[in-house]
Amino acid sequence: MERRKCIGVFIGQPNLPFQTELIKHIKNHAFAVGSNVVIFSSLIYTNAYEHFQDGESQNIALANFDTMDAVIVVPDTFFIERKEILEYVRSNFSGPKVVLDMEAEGYHPFFSDDKD
Repeated sequence: MERRKCIGVFIGQPNLPFQTELIKHIKNHAFAVGSNVVIFSSLIYTNAYEHFQDGESQNIALANFDTMDAVIVVPDTFFIERKEILEYVRSNFSGPKVVLDMEAEGYHPFFSDDKD
């Protein structure tokens, strides 16, 4: 049996409306073409900002890039620095990388128009 392709999505605050819609559309398209999706995410907890950032950084480190065929990063949704997450993915994954709503070296940019 052939292995299904897998897309890794790095997105914070998945409970917010924009992120929920984005995840839904990525999932629907991926499943329609026979691919899997794995989401690496975390929620916002305002009570322990420093500890939250530490936990969020460790959550990203759980990614097994060997199982992914492409990666989508939505850096503005995380508390940690954009550069930090983009560099982590760039240095650990050699496949196609997409970044949402910005340009970054080594990534294909995708700009969303979510006015409506």
